[in-house]
Amino acid sequence: MSRILIRGGTLYDPKKRTEGRYDLLIDKGRIVKISDQIPSTEAPTVLNVKGLAIFPGFIDLHAHFREPGEEHKEDLESGSRSALAGGFVAVCVMPNTRPPLSDRSRIEYIRSREEELRLIKILPVGTITKERVGKELAELLEMRDAGAVAFSDDGAWVADGALMRHALEYSRWLHAPIVSHAEDPTLARGVMHEGEVSDVLGLKGRPRISEDVAVFRDLALAELTGGYLHVAHVSSYSAARLIQEAKQRGVHVTAEVTPHHLTFTDERLRSFDTCYKVNPPLREEQDRRALIEALKEGVIDVVATDHAPHTDFEKEADFLQAPPGMIGIQWAFAQLYTFLVLTGEVDLWTLLDALTWKPAKILGEPQWGQIEEGYPAHLTLVDLQHEWVLEERRILSKSKNTPLLGEKLRGWVRWTMVAGKLFSVDDLLG
Repeated sequence: MSRILIRGGTLYDPKKRTEGRYDLLIDKGRIVKISDQIPSTEAPTVLNVKGLAIFPGFIDLHAHFREPGEEHKEDLESGSRSALAGGFVAVCVMPNTRPPLSDRSRIEYIRSREEELRLIKILPVGTITKERVGKELAELLEMRDAGAVAFSDDGAWVADGALMRHALEYSRWLHAPIVSHAEDPTLARGVMHEGEVSDVLGLKGRPRISEDVAVFRDLALAELTGGYLHVAHVSSYSAARLIQEAKQRGVHVTAEVTPHHLTFTDERLRSFDTCYKVNPPLREEQDRRALIEALKEGVIDVVATDHAPHTDFEKEADFLQAPPGMIGIQWAFAQLYTFLVLTGEVDLWTLLDALTWKPAKILGEPQWGQIEEGYPAHLTLVDLQHEWVLEERRILSKSKNTPLLGEKLRGWVRWTMVAGKLFSVDDLLG
């Protein structure tokens, strides 16, 4: 891997909250020098990035790349290319595939595909229970040894409290979080948030309490066991409050929120656009605002995309039958920058915290989320001034289920670097 000199950009260090114009010298996948000015003779390749922001590479703790089993929706290659175009250097792929990632061989398969593709770091999440059916604990240690970075039955809550307790006990010495999709299925039988809009539309709702009771139980078990709990896609203001109270008591819990729960509400479903049908559902404005405040206060630690590809055929079905989920890893930063940072609801530092060093810390890889000499060269280079319109032809995912087609966004990823390997977004788009 040749030496690369990155010259003229504005380097942002979210952990230190500092920014300034610096040159970076990259060699053998690492940052070897950061200085006000590095001579061009230091490297055979010089990349002039004047006017671009240089961020630590983005990390997504929650995405669905559908491989194995549903490669017609997405596969590890198309998902990785989408991630690169969005500035992501590492992505945790969730285990609700077909078959689910519930044993050593399936985790090893994901790791082998990562090595074959040589694009982003693809980090497999194993199941909590065997075959993800909630009856028996999976072989967590074997999967951890094979490369699993966390465990989840995503898409389903582990309703058996004893099983969840044992999983959290294991997490203490596996040093891997247990990721809860916190929704009580006996209460979450509708197709959207239960509230005024669902009443007007005549659709059965999924109330906040379905999330809240599941979060409450899992927090109690984490407190009992001292285990490491991560709450996926928090959507209700009351669940955020429970997490805040648990953190104040010293419970080892982290949490994530999606771009769509931060930027949309259930009002969008008045259009019956199935792209807005997600799980957990988009809730009310008070929830959206509470999630933003929780992110700013550090109650919610990270933003994770929950990138969920589906075919046009599926999403064009009747609203009641259409599967939940939307894609978005390719434009997650632009979506958040446009609708939150530029509107003044969230500052840029808070957003960068949630995309860089905080998810890196949760993964136990703190160097991935910082720009320091000697650290891996994981970088995202963004033109913060560039405005663009999301067009279908720009989408690298195999699926197109996004409600943002035709939207004007600001903030364009120009380059993504993974361990010193440089990817041009223009080249990815062809």
